[in-house]
Order: sequence, then C-alpha cells, then structure tokens
Amino acid sequence: MLNKFRFRGLRGGSVFSGTVLAVFLLLLEGNTPLAKTTPAGFGSINGSPTLVKGKVVEIHAPATFVPGKDYSISLASENSKASYNVTAATLVKGKVTEVKTKKLKAGQVWALTAPVGVSLLSFFLDGKKPAGTVISQPTDNANYDFPTCPTQVVSGGITDLTGTRFSPNIDGNQVSFGNQSGDVLASSPTSIKVRVPELTPGQPVDVKVTSDGKEQKLGTTTPISLEAEVGQEVILKGQTTQITATIKGSTDVYALECNNLSTDRIDIVGQADQTVVYTSGGEDNSATLTIRGKQDGDYQVTIVPVAVVSDPTSVQLAGGCTECWEAYSACVNKVAAEEKDCYDNCDKTKGDTGCYLACSAEARLKEAECMAAYIGCMRKKILGI
Repeated sequence: MLNKFRFRGLRGGSVFSGTVLAVFLLLLEGNTPLAKTTPAGFGSINGSPTLVKGKVVEIHAPATFVPGKDYSISLASENSKASYNVTAATLVKGKVTEVKTKKLKAGQVWALTAPVGVSLLSFFLDGKKPAGTVISQPTDNANYDFPTCPTQVVSGGITDLTGTRFSPNIDGNQVSFGNQSGDVLASSPTSIKVRVPELTPGQPVDVKVTSDGKEQKLGTTTPISLEAEVGQEVILKGQTTQITATIKGSTDVYALECNNLSTDRIDIVGQADQTVVYTSGGEDNSATLTIRGKQDGDYQVTIVPVAVVSDPTSVQLAGGCTECWEAYSACVNKVAAEEKDCYDNCDKTKGDTGCYLACSAEARLKEAECMAAYIGCMRKKILGI
C-alpha cells in the first residue's frame, strides 16, 4: 500500500530564474511517516536540518546582509516548548572575530547588527562542532546574481526574496502572494526569508513587499507543490521500497538530486549516497527512487530538484547531464573530505569552537560553488544558455 503525503513542515524550497534549488526532506519515524521540506535556495546557503532528540530544529537567517546594518533571525522547531542555544558568529577572511549566543524557542526573533568589515555570518546550534550551520553573505561579497523574486515557489514552503530597502526587523515587513500573506522568518535590508502560504499550484500570483509602510512589487511567481508516495512506512534489513516524488503545478521536467542521510541504515539503489533522477514531465510529473534497508530503523532521504528542463525531450541529452552530475558529485565529495580533514585537524590541535566553525563555513561556501557550477553546466548542456 502506498502512503501519500504533501511535502509540508518547517521549510520549503523555491525555483529561481528557471532553476529549481530546493531540498525536500522526507523523514520516516516508526509507523508515523512525516514529510518535511527544507530549502537550499539560490542566494542562500543553508546546512541540513538538525535533529535534536528526534525533533527537527532549523535556523532561519537572511540570504544576504549589509555590513554595519541590523538584521533579524528566528528559530523553527517541531518542539514548540523547548529552548535551544543559537550562536551567531562573524568571520573575516575565514577567521572568527565575534561569537554571540542566545537561547531561543520556536518562533522567537533575535535582532542583531552585522559588524563593519565582516565577510561572512554563520549561525548554528550550540556545540563544539557546529550543527545545522546556516551561512549569510554580505551583498558586496555575493557569488550569485540574486533575483528579486523567484519565478516559482513551493506552496507552503520557504523562499528567499532579495532586493533593497527591506526592513531589518521581521515585524517591519509584510509579504503578500496574491491576496494571501506570507510569514516573514528572517530579514535584512537586502533579503527576506518568508514562508509561502498555501497556494494553488500552477496559478501565478504577484509578490509584493511592504517595508515600513512602503510597498514594492517584486514580480510574479508560480507556485508548485511536491507530493510523495512511500511504498512502506518501515523498512527492514534486506527489504527494498520506493519513494515516488510528484511535481504539481508544472509540466516541466525536473532533475532531482537524491541524498542519503542515513547511510548506516539504507542504500539508495544506483549509488551508495547520491543519485539523480528526472521527473517524467507532463501531467503525471513524477520520478521514482528505490531504497534498500541495511538494518531496521528510521531513515532520512533528501530529494533536491536541482534543475528544470522546459522541453521533456531534451532529457535525452543524458550524456551531458551525466557529465554535469559526475562533476558535481566529485566536487561535493572533495568538499566533504576537506571538511573532515579540517575537523580532524581541530581535534588534533584541541581547537575551540571557532576552529570547527571556520571548517563548516568554508565547506558550505564551497558546496554552493559546486552547485553554481552544476547549474551552469546544466544550463549549457540542456537549455543551451
């Protein structure tokens, strides 16, 4: 029996400039399957969600900031009563120059000021080794051509809006998608992170931002949604099951990157930790992922739409797609190895939190560079741009 659910939860993803860059987390626990969504938006660099005592905890921070100006962050957690130590660190040329920690509950806001001259902001849950690391970049140090409005958003998910003259205070911004309001989660003068309301997939809406009483129309966006069908809720050692991901609201073909977060418990058939599949396009726009149990227990899989192809027949250019994917896989594997070596060096030198933080921050930036190169390759090979 297939168990079907919408991708909802703490976070969602978004499609920018015709390219999907969202992470969808499917979390299965015992007999109660939960569907979660998390973004890795083009313009924001976010680590994976963090599990604390079995509950997903995530930090919301703006994608970009202005040195010397105020900004605000917030926390999300499945446990609304629990408090977590959130650390905000400033880095200049890879070195930690300032560390601040505040205890937050889900929904609470932390207002901060970005020091002049800072080259990176890093946020993580308290601990010697950073967990759930989120990186923000200054506008003058950004590696991307940031869009002001995503061309597509995930209904009920989270997206980044970038521009100018936003309020650094979360309460100073109101974001509307058509006639519905979004929930602002983080903000700076140049970036707003917002939860998208439940919208009808495939029906375009105008996106407007009112900051301190002044309205801006950022553009028009088309919502999509993603649903999952899970073959079995609990997987046992030696068994296989399938996860079918279906895009609603778009007939375009999406390239989905699938990552295994539970390598000790399951294998993704086709590759040990990562694989890539394409949705079919058309009305039944879906792709199927097969997993095999290595041992009994809960497991996690992330499904990442990393590119959108307007013409379904162009998926036949598999050689080009494979070339792009292999280069991306090699890049992220190299980053992972370098991050591990960096952590090992911190262990050997008995480094403090700043040592591990610098390792994490550098790795997140390099991962973003890997993704940017992959997108460029896909656009060149498939879209011809």
